Amino acid sequence: MKPSLHYQQLIEARLIERDEQQIKLLPQLDTLYTELCDQDQFGNKITRRIRQFFGCGRPPKGIYVWGGVGTGKSFLIDNFFNCLPFTDKLRMHFHNFMDSVHFELTEYQGAADPLTQVAKDFARRARVLCLDELMVNDIADAMILGELFKKLIAHEVCLLFTSNIEPSRLYEKGLQLQRFLPAIQLIEEHSNIVKLDSGFDYRERNSGHAKHYLTPLSETTDAQMRDYFLHYSKGQEISAGHIEIHERHIEFIARAHDVIWFNFSKICTVPRSQKDYLAIAEDFKTVMISDVL
Repeated sequence: MKPSLHYQQLIEARLIERDEQQIKLLPQLDTLYTELCDQDQFGNKITRRIRQFFGCGRPPKGIYVWGGVGTGKSFLIDNFFNCLPFTDKLRMHFHNFMDSVHFELTEYQGAADPLTQVAKDFARRARVLCLDELMVNDIADAMILGELFKKLIAHEVCLLFTSNIEPSRLYEKGLQLQRFLPAIQLIEEHSNIVKLDSGFDYRERNSGHAKHYLTPLSETTDAQMRDYFLHYSKGQEISAGHIEIHERHIEFIARAHDVIWFNFSKICTVPRSQKDYLAIAEDFKTVMISDVL
C-alpha cells in the first residue's frame, strides 16, 4: 500500500488530522516507494545483489525531512517504512545507529578496511535505512560519517533521514568541520531535501489537558499526577516494578504499555547513560517523572 493511501486511511479512521504540509510530502514518498518495490522484482533483485556485492551500485534517491519539533517528520517516515512490503529494511534512531557502528568497528579492529565491512553488514540486513533525529555533535561520529554514507550508497542502501535542521547546518560549529563536509555533500546529492513546517507541535496538541509541570510538591500535585497517568493510560493494564535497559534495572512507579511513570530519584540521581534515556524515549510515548528536586 502506497504511503499516501495509508495516510488517507488514517485520516478516515480519525486516527490523525489532515495536515496540508505533510500531504505535500506524500508524492515523493510514493515515488520512492514505487522505485523500491520495482527493485524487489526477481530479476532486479539479483542484479542489485551483484552490484551490491561489488560495491558499485546506486540506490534510488532518498529523502531528508527537516523542520521543527512535533511537526510529524518521524511519523511520515515511519508510515513510509511500515508500508514497504519487504523485510530488508531498518529504522533506527541516529544515536543507536552510531552506537552500532562504533561497536562493529571495534569488532573489525585489525581488518584492512573495517568501515567497508560495517557498510557491508548493514547492506546485507537492509536496502532501506531510515535514520531518525540526525544530529551530529560528536567529533568521532563526524570523522567517519562521510565515508560511511559513501560506502552504504555504493552498496545500494537507500538512506532516509529526519532532522531538526537542514543538512548544511549539521555539525556547523564542530571541530574539524572540513572533514564532515563530504557527508553533507553526499546527503544533498543523494537525497531530496524537504522542509516540513506545519505550524503545529503535535506533541503539545496530543498532551490533552495536562500541564508539563506541577508545582509545588504536595499531596495535591501527587493526586494530579495519578489523574494524569490514568488519563494517558486510557484503561490499559497498569503494573509496577522495573524495566531493564542495557542490563540495568530502572524502577518505575507505574507503567501501562506505552506510558511510564518514574520517581526522579530513580531516573535522574543515579549514574545513567544517554543510551538509557534514548531507549526509554523509543519505547514509551509518554514519560512522567515526579518528586523532581
